[in-house]
Amino acid sequence: MKTTIILTAAMSAVAFAAAAQTPPKPAKVDIKLVADMPSLTNATKKDLFTAELSDSAIAGKFELSCQAGRTSYGVINVERGCQVGGNGSVLAPDGRKLPRTQYKGGFSVATGDGSTDVTKMEISYLALGKAPAASERFKGSLNLKPQLNSGGVTALRTEVLKKLGAGGSVIDERTDTIKLNRFYVPSAGLPSDKGCYWNGTLLWAYQTETWYIDVAAMCDEQGVGAKEYKFKGNMPWTDSPGEEGKQQLDLTLTMPGKDSFGDEALFASQTGDTDLFASVDGISGQILLVPGADVKVKVDGVEDEVPGSYEGTGSFTGTSVPLNVVRSFATVLTINLSSLLGG
Repeated sequence: MKTTIILTAAMSAVAFAAAAQTPPKPAKVDIKLVADMPSLTNATKKDLFTAELSDSAIAGKFELSCQAGRTSYGVINVERGCQVGGNGSVLAPDGRKLPRTQYKGGFSVATGDGSTDVTKMEISYLALGKAPAASERFKGSLNLKPQLNSGGVTALRTEVLKKLGAGGSVIDERTDTIKLNRFYVPSAGLPSDKGCYWNGTLLWAYQTETWYIDVAAMCDEQGVGAKEYKFKGNMPWTDSPGEEGKQQLDLTLTMPGKDSFGDEALFASQTGDTDLFASVDGISGQILLVPGADVKVKVDGVEDEVPGSYEGTGSFTGTSVPLNVVRSFATVLTINLSSLLGG
């Protein structure tokens, strides 16, 4: 009897140790997107964006139909904006996708200051298991440019241009901004996820073809409470090395830690070769883009050639960042695809 007890205890200890050593699922969100932007050459046509976000718990599809702002006789008579649709599912332990969310509504950009009310966007939750049917609206606001022109004077813009202008090297001071003002992204469908509020700025510098990002999220998780996550970093848009005709967006967002964390984080400064491959707390990832045919477009009187469409695949991964925060940030970018890809 004593031998049996000892063996049972030993087997339980081994099972517990094995369970303890099982690594948690990575906070990784896979991304697939398609963008068709005929408004770059004809402002009366609508741009269509489709983005699929999937991870270990949620699979969602967003569909955005966006209208470019346009003017007549110097007056904006059509407001820029997007209609949002799509749906999402939760992944059951057996791998089944169970319908859970539906997206509807939209937003328009005010012609004056670019303020954008997002409260008309809504997520409907379908009843599933013991979870009842419900709905939740996006909250807060965005500040976006009303039409295809650069603009937005912010502290981040001043900091970026100051850095890039060292030695008088800046020859193109055009920038675009996406400002998040307590922009609330509701839960993607899990009761444990209470959503995140986002504040901060994403700034596109034409000089370097890079998004500079300074944002913070306040996320309230079930059983944990509210927690703030601060991020600084960048997302340069470059040609893919060795892949002719392909492009890529490389995201690097860092969080405060033992290493220095300040404005230099926006520019991913490195002190040694080993730092290039070091793992840092934050969100990182890459989206590979296959561009369509180039079209001519003019921004602030400067003519350029840009692709009129894109197909992209990639992923974002959080290090010391929960999956729901990574998913929420990916949703912030998805809602703003018209600004990120289309101007």
